Amino acid sequence: MITEINIISGFLGAGKTTFLKKIIPHIEGKAAIIENEFGDTGIDGDVIGNGVPLREISAGCICCSVADDLRSTIKELVYEYGPDHIFIEPSGVGALSEIIKVCRNMSETGEFIINISRIITIVDAGAFEDCLESFGSFYQDQIKSAHIIFLSHISGLSIHEIDSTICKLELINPYAVIYKDDWNAMNGDQILGIVDSCNALKYPDSDHLNLLSAEQMLSTFCVQNPKVHSECELGNIPGFLKDKSNGEIYRVKGIVTLNDCRLIHFNFTPYDFSWEYLEEESEPRIVIIGKNLNITNIANYFSLRKMEGLL
Repeated sequence: MITEINIISGFLGAGKTTFLKKIIPHIEGKAAIIENEFGDTGIDGDVIGNGVPLREISAGCICCSVADDLRSTIKELVYEYGPDHIFIEPSGVGALSEIIKVCRNMSETGEFIINISRIITIVDAGAFEDCLESFGSFYQDQIKSAHIIFLSHISGLSIHEIDSTICKLELINPYAVIYKDDWNAMNGDQILGIVDSCNALKYPDSDHLNLLSAEQMLSTFCVQNPKVHSECELGNIPGFLKDKSNGEIYRVKGIVTLNDCRLIHFNFTPYDFSWEYLEEESEPRIVIIGKNLNITNIANYFSLRKMEGLL
């Protein structure tokens, strides 16, 4: 049996988890998920659901310190569940070319048969220019290694701005299929139809880029058991997180309890903030990723009770 490896990449907050949530229910055959978080605490495992086997790899990025964990996790899923598809959602600061290399090396050993089927990168169109300037070749690697590129957060952008982003993406990766329409408005079956139509295309191997590791650029910490919030207080979170006195905050994911006892899951980037109710019980916690973080100030804002840090 061949296990198809599908990699859903993208920088922090681009929309990888949303993309997965849409397509997983429409996948033919058995599916499993490997999710990597930059830091010790994951959020998305509580959000994806659907009864799909999910394994989380934390405390690093797949390209660096936990490549062995990725290999062993793939083996575990193959032997235990025999999935037709394994979806790998790397950390938003993972080097996609290195993840591909790990998977190809596993395939070449012949221990079992895996095939890299889909390499998809989600690009936040609104944050594209800033990420390109701030993270350079590290950010470009996710674009250059992709077979298919989907744009996210295009609402509010002009046609000219979207076309300009696409032109720059084509310069970085002239071989990828770039889908410019709003995939978030589609159902998972429609998205898979687009992806499958590109599967017959062949792409050259990515050139190796000199990358600066994520750990040298970013830091992360987790707020465990944050304070109870009102819906009004939720509306104040983006303004606080954008305040430069708190550092450069690139991504925040959280599960918090509202004062009516309901749980919500929220996502923040400097360009987008959204939240939704959770149906299942989950442990409240907030994960913050950024640079030069004012940990004390952020912790005090969320009424920190317990903090776990990784610098």
